[in-house]
Amino acid sequence: SDIDTSSQVLETLNKDNTVFVYEDSLNHNRWYKVKSDSGKIGYVDKSSVTLLDDTLDNNQEEQENEKLIMFWQYGSSLETLGDKIEGVNVVMPTWYSISDANGNVEDEYSKDYYERAKSYGYQIWPIITNGFDQEDFDKKEATSQIMNDEQKRETLIKNIVKVIKDNKLDGINIDFEGMKEEDKYMYTQFLRELYPMVREIGAKLSVDIYFTNYIDRQGVGKACDYVMLMGYDQRGNWSDEAGSISEIDWVEENVNSLIEDSNIPSSKIILGVPFYTRLWEIDASGDISTTVCSMQGSQEFIQEHGLEVQVDEQSGQHYVELREDDKTYKLWIEDAYSIAKRADTVLNYNLAGITAWQKGFETSDIWQVLYEKLK
Repeated sequence: SDIDTSSQVLETLNKDNTVFVYEDSLNHNRWYKVKSDSGKIGYVDKSSVTLLDDTLDNNQEEQENEKLIMFWQYGSSLETLGDKIEGVNVVMPTWYSISDANGNVEDEYSKDYYERAKSYGYQIWPIITNGFDQEDFDKKEATSQIMNDEQKRETLIKNIVKVIKDNKLDGINIDFEGMKEEDKYMYTQFLRELYPMVREIGAKLSVDIYFTNYIDRQGVGKACDYVMLMGYDQRGNWSDEAGSISEIDWVEENVNSLIEDSNIPSSKIILGVPFYTRLWEIDASGDISTTVCSMQGSQEFIQEHGLEVQVDEQSGQHYVELREDDKTYKLWIEDAYSIAKRADTVLNYNLAGITAWQKGFETSDIWQVLYEKLK
């Protein structure tokens, strides 16, 4: 039911007060959801509010000119974190996830990791997921319940803000996957409500984005500091043909679409690149199977079989093929050659930077390529 004038009064405002407007509440037609200068969150009749410039669109002056070189890391292994890498300025370990349909958060913060990363001068923007990697957890239903319930959204937002403050984080990275298509605008609303709370405590909000029907790309682009374009998984174990997981033209089409179709400024876009590829196996009957292969694993496969590397112009990658025991193996390689092309995309479109999934899958020469290109 709609809010009405008999609802509880939280604070009395006069015509000289300013409030932060979260944009139209999707559930309440007559009212704006607002936050007052004193920090109270409630509703004001739209007829009483004069809207000024949209502050969500006017934060670009705060974006650094320096290109961001970042990585996602699964878990908190200090061995995987490794030594300090010249040029890297942000790390994103997988520390948080939604733990239930009420907005509670599971916390796997690592003090040792935090202190090591800080000693390297890195900023830390950990990932929070909607539990898509947890067994026996219905992420789709739990996420839907939270997105569609104002109190549950508020609980989740308070929990996210709490972990940022308690753990002295520089930012947070939202990676919600496998959501219901009908919840796409409620997800945007959640981010609109989260964004000012994160900014108020001096942290950055980044959101992982990809081309799926359950993400409102234009709305998400407005409601955060950065969007991380997942520029990979063009093909996978669902595909009926062998091919690159990240052809350079496909990546650039997605970047261009975010800028031109979704109206996201290039200075907000961080290009996500893969530190992995897929080895494709095609048997005599034409059946295809595929396995994930790290950068290091690709080099080992090439060396083990003495393969000659070719350039595949279409994908912008090196390529090898092996025929053995009535099977054909195909590998579109992620290496310094392909990463240099992806760094060129960042420069050509003047994007904010580059990030990679995932730390530990790369070969050591990659970081020098990124540093030389982007610094």
